Amino acid sequence: MHPLQRECQRLVEAGLPGAFVYCEDADGVSQFYTAGFADLTTEQPMTPDLHYRVGSTTKTFTAVVLLQLLAEGKVSLHDTLDRLLPDLPMPNATFLTIEHLLRMRSGLFDFKVMHLE
Repeated sequence: MHPLQRECQRLVEAGLPGAFVYCEDADGVSQFYTAGFADLTTEQPMTPDLHYRVGSTTKTFTAVVLLQLLAEGKVSLHDTLDRLLPDLPMPNATFLTIEHLLRMRSGLFDFKVMHLE
């Protein structure tokens, strides 16, 4: 059994209802590992084709990508959201910066885009 599959199973055995890991190697080969249930009521197993909420984990991923873009000189801490995302209607986009986002001080609350064309 692959170590990541074993770890998913260990997490379920420790009490999580379900666990999943997606990984992709440098050659672009990907694999999805799952254990447990996506829904305990229906006992729907975790599968790669389901939609998963990642919640606050996205803050970490977003910060890592922004820091990579900063290191590459593609964005600046002082770039405003309206400059980077001109077609995305959001409050205070002309004032809010990358730094505000990274410090989690943007003031954006539950911002959702319903439909972009």
